Amino acid sequence: MRNLFLTASAILAFNAMAATAAMAGESYSVKVDGMTCPFCVAKVEKTLKAMPGVASVSANLKAGLISVCATPPAQLTSDKVKSLITSAGFTFKKLSKNGAC
Repeated sequence: MRNLFLTASAILAFNAMAATAAMAGESYSVKVDGMTCPFCVAKVEKTLKAMPGVASVSANLKAGLISVCATPPAQLTSDKVKSLITSAGFTFKKLSKNGAC
């Protein structure tokens, strides 16, 4: 009975780790020109957060850099992000994939 309990516990722990890994997101950096104030940052953050699968967005105003953590089904591509950034009134410079969030 004890072995059954230990085996079941191990399986549950493994499944939980696998589910967490599957939900882990990808980290991206977006270089943006034209953000000059906190209101600009808020606009860009709001625009990117509206994308399905975007888990979090944070910005560094001074560096003009936006950090995005996205999980599936989000598919951040340069074209898609450029379209969103330019429609918000800013200049898209570069999208970089950094690895896991």
